[in-house]
Amino acid sequence: MTDGTATTSARRILVLGAGFIGAHVVRALVQAGNEVDVVTRSAPQPELAPYLEGATVVLGDVSSMAVIAGHLSEVDHVVYAVGSSSPIESDLDPAADVSAVVPPVVRLLELLRLRPSVGLTFLSSGGALYGNVVTTPVDEETLPAPISSYGILKLTAEKYLQMYADLYGIPVRILRVANAYGPGQPWAKGQGIVARLMRCAVSGESFQVFGSGQNVRDYVYIDDVAQVVAGLIENGDEQRVLNVGSGMGYTILDLIRLVEEETARPIHVEFKSARYFDVRSIVLDIGLLRAALPFTPLDVPVGLSRTWRSIAGLGVGGLPALTPPQSPVAAS
Repeated sequence: MTDGTATTSARRILVLGAGFIGAHVVRALVQAGNEVDVVTRSAPQPELAPYLEGATVVLGDVSSMAVIAGHLSEVDHVVYAVGSSSPIESDLDPAADVSAVVPPVVRLLELLRLRPSVGLTFLSSGGALYGNVVTTPVDEETLPAPISSYGILKLTAEKYLQMYADLYGIPVRILRVANAYGPGQPWAKGQGIVARLMRCAVSGESFQVFGSGQNVRDYVYIDDVAQVVAGLIENGDEQRVLNVGSGMGYTILDLIRLVEEETARPIHVEFKSARYFDVRSIVLDIGLLRAALPFTPLDVPVGLSRTWRSIAGLGVGGLPALTPPQSPVAAS
């Protein structure tokens, strides 16, 4: 990963969203010597609050042009890290997700076209967006072909970003992030497989695997993602779309085995029918990222060890029951 040393030219950066990825990005930006403002819909989760130290945090509706406009007057760069529904939730109610995801992005772009010198980093998806590719690793030139509502929405947002960049000269960078994991990750929804596995190891609850468990994913440690965001803002690389991942693939069963080894606890696996919106195999080609930054992603076993150390002290007490949302059903 990048070294996270302080920058010599501090910037004022607005981060929209203070969820799992957003909070870690804030910490990396503050550590790099930047002045950071954060706008978030709700109070940060207790486990993420320490990552926001040193930043100015404001509770506000990130979809409101009035709220965001008030924070753009002295900003050099914006990081869009607004959380969205999980893939499961998005496919359960696509119309609601469209209303929640697309308008805030367009409203922000409308504001930024009046200040085209302000750069924008948008955190997109490095898995759902590409869809079922023929070969891996997949590079940025691969035509996205999402198979889920979640992936389609990410692609829609990207298309708006690229249109505004072309028409109005907004400096836009799209980061297609693989499956990020690490300390502070929420686990109760359909995302956060590493955190959910570790909490199953703690609580003894069953972990649901949809299909055979042979689906392959690229897992990237959260600090690597955060340092990439900070490093790219600092060095001003002009590459518009970049994959951010580890460049390595693990099946779900591989990951379960690694977590069992790290936690020294067995995980009971409950196999369920495969879901139509789950991509079969995705590993990201990170060649362009490595050309832009000195980037060596953390090995997954090492990242799992660091994550487990942050979780192991929680104990079973206080852990809510693991209740994944209902899966949408494909039309027959």
